[in-house]
Amino acid sequence: IGRVLGEEQWGKGTNVELGPTIDVVRVPEWGRTFETYGEDPYLNGRMGAAEIEGIQSQGPIANANMYLTMQQETDRFHIDSVVDERTLQEIYLPPFGAAVSGGVGSFMCAYIKTNGVYSCENPHLLNGLLKTQLAFPGWVMSDWGGTQSTDASASAGLDQEMPGDRYYGQALETAVTNGEVSMAILDGHVRRILITMFRHGLFDKPQPGNWDSKVTTPEHAAFSRKVAEQGTVLLKNEGNILPLSGVSSIAVIGMDGGTKPQVEGGGSSHVVAPYVISPLDGIRKRAGAGIHVSYSDGSDVAGAASVARAAEVAIVSVSTVEGEGHDRPNLELPGNQDQLISTVAAANPKTIVVLNTGGPVLMPW
Repeated sequence: IGRVLGEEQWGKGTNVELGPTIDVVRVPEWGRTFETYGEDPYLNGRMGAAEIEGIQSQGPIANANMYLTMQQETDRFHIDSVVDERTLQEIYLPPFGAAVSGGVGSFMCAYIKTNGVYSCENPHLLNGLLKTQLAFPGWVMSDWGGTQSTDASASAGLDQEMPGDRYYGQALETAVTNGEVSMAILDGHVRRILITMFRHGLFDKPQPGNWDSKVTTPEHAAFSRKVAEQGTVLLKNEGNILPLSGVSSIAVIGMDGGTKPQVEGGGSSHVVAPYVISPLDGIRKRAGAGIHVSYSDGSDVAGAASVARAAEVAIVSVSTVEGEGHDRPNLELPGNQDQLISTVAAANPKTIVVLNTGGPVLMPW
């Protein structure tokens, strides 16, 4: 995955790939859970380090984000994560330590506060844990619009404001001139950025791409499909109903099964898919002419149950809507999807439920 990401980013003219996201998921309703490697610090670190190695093997510098206690999208510019030191050390920090050991070139500090101090002006997180304890030699950039100050951020260890220059443009020059930020601190920021760029060969390798370059390929599309297939988990197979064989009729139920399949989360992770095949279209193609495949979008639960009852097997596809800037209100499937599953399962004992979700959900049925 890392190699494909790095190759496509390099082909787009990118010198820093803004990933991976390796926050440990402690709040499962977090709107960006789908971007991460989950709730286990060790797994997060190993997966993140492997992705970083792949990205940087293709040219771009990888970016470990969002450092350090990012767990919420709702009100993310004001929320405060109150975390004791042991929890910081044992739960939150290990994935980022693995990223440093894996040679990542850059970090991104988060929007939120940790123990009352914004991430991008938090001296304990930046100069203390990251640059001193973990001996990170690269540079720290802010999340987009995550810089909150000039002298406090510069002195705490923020090397680069992104994407503008509200605090690090003329304001930083003035702060240095007035003695509010020392020249040594400014030199340190510049040195970290330039040395990392030299170390990764950005001054030596010609950058072949640009933002208009077409970087998707049939090989990458096939690989993406393979990754998605291997990321699918069979939670339960009661009565060995799967794999399907010897059936003459299948009912596909749910918006996610047909008209509106959820293919990604929203926000900065958005991509344009090379193609989208709905479960309904895929099942019809795989089933062939000899198997009747019916469909109900599930908006009428009773009608969906009737469609399911008339088929040998019912497949209910449900999903969650997740994205940057907002969290899920709870762990329930949104809308009428829990009721839909229960009603269809009562109508047809051979019911398969497909959870197309970016995070954990309750399964009362």
